[in-house]
Amino acid sequence: MADAKRASWPVHLLLIALFPVVSLLGQNVDRLHGTEPLLPMVCAFVLAALAWGVACVIVRDGRRGALFASWTMFLFFAFGHGATMAQRVVSYERAAAAVGLGFGLLWIGGLWVLHLAKAHTNMLTTLLNRIAWILVLIPAATAAFRVVGGGSGLTSTLEPIRFSASLDHKPDIYFIVLDAYGRGDVLRELFDYDNREFLDGLRRRGFFVDELARSNYVQTFLSVASSLNACHLDHVVAAVGKERVDRGPLGEMIRDSRVVRALRREGYRHVTFATGYWGTEIWTADERLSPRWALSEFDNLWLSMTPLPYFGVLTRGVQYASHRNRVRFTLDSLGTLDDVEGPKFVFAHVVAPHPPFVFDAKGNPLTPSRPFSFADGSHFMIQGDREEYRRGYVGQVAYLNTQLMAAIDRLLASPRGEPVIILQGDHGPGSELDWWSVEESNLRERTAILSALRLPGGAVDGLRDGMTPVNTFRVVLNELFGAGLEMLDNRSFYSAIDRPYDLIDVTELVGE
Repeated sequence: MADAKRASWPVHLLLIALFPVVSLLGQNVDRLHGTEPLLPMVCAFVLAALAWGVACVIVRDGRRGALFASWTMFLFFAFGHGATMAQRVVSYERAAAAVGLGFGLLWIGGLWVLHLAKAHTNMLTTLLNRIAWILVLIPAATAAFRVVGGGSGLTSTLEPIRFSASLDHKPDIYFIVLDAYGRGDVLRELFDYDNREFLDGLRRRGFFVDELARSNYVQTFLSVASSLNACHLDHVVAAVGKERVDRGPLGEMIRDSRVVRALRREGYRHVTFATGYWGTEIWTADERLSPRWALSEFDNLWLSMTPLPYFGVLTRGVQYASHRNRVRFTLDSLGTLDDVEGPKFVFAHVVAPHPPFVFDAKGNPLTPSRPFSFADGSHFMIQGDREEYRRGYVGQVAYLNTQLMAAIDRLLASPRGEPVIILQGDHGPGSELDWWSVEESNLRERTAILSALRLPGGAVDGLRDGMTPVNTFRVVLNELFGAGLEMLDNRSFYSAIDRPYDLIDVTELVGE
């Protein structure tokens, strides 16, 4: 009786259920907003309670049941890591089956050991409590350190954009970033897809379509940060170093950009859309539009740690449907924002035709058979192949084209007058991209982008083919507000996925 009184409460069960959420929080605290971790946390506690309840019914002892449930929860949340490692050498199906079998045997073996050690239940409970506290406190401290450390303030180091003229009627500005949308000649050569009908439709509507457009960077974070600040990223590399891995400073430059600062001084409201991709989730916008339901990137990361996406068709279906819903919402909402008062700068990042491929050419829903992921390039090829990539990519391009043209027609018919419309790929497709080798990558494919620009009354006179996105807003702001910004060199850079700031100048390889 005295030993029972001294025994520790089995808080390890709640801590082990909490650990995956806190671990993700420690890695992503600068990406989150509000209550995003709340849903995964509640789900984890519910799963832990269910596991404990079932174990207690079987063993008829609360502390032993907690030990059994903790072992179950540990393996449950370790499954995704094991499957990810296994997928590097075998197919997705084989990886899931092998890890499932291996973890199943580990689970049974662990329960048997705990059963044999039932005389030491109190000692094991105390020991596991201490280990669980350490597991939770380390990522919690990391998260707190990153919050206290604050941001890099890189946008403030750039010279502000000043306007020498102010318009009586300020047109709305739509910056529509189409993730991985490639240039017409590359789509024709590598994907056997003729995009002339769409491009000619843009020209008939007054767009200048750059037939030699290419991106400055091959990663979304780098490309969008550069575009929204109208600058190359040399100063970022100098500030953070080539060895840095996390993209936090780039995320800050996207959320608090030099272009938006300048337009806000001119009275513009900043409007954005939910993307499910933390780099372009701009919670600081004046208006952030989102569908009624959608899983956040944090939700998807948490789910990826579990077996649910591997064996649960319903879970995968919900994840892909959430992404599909967000893309459709953004496309359907363009041209319906006239109720937003005053001039507005609308930033819409459409995560398509980039994988995952969730639409066919007619807009019918597709649900890939593998767990939800934004994997592109050689990451996609771990489980897919180039034929699947090209087939899925072409289908999404065809669907996007119909939706975009309808949205453009709505924008041009706006009672507020014709807006500025920028359609631009952040980079090109990735069917021949190697994330770890510049030599093995098809850089022409990855840097060749769609780029189309229209100002009120038609395209800008004097535009020439071959302009990169770093100069897009320099042209627009010079034309509208006399910003007096000089054009920058049209340089292009490759960087590996795990070394985003280690930029390799590939201009000579892709310049035309």
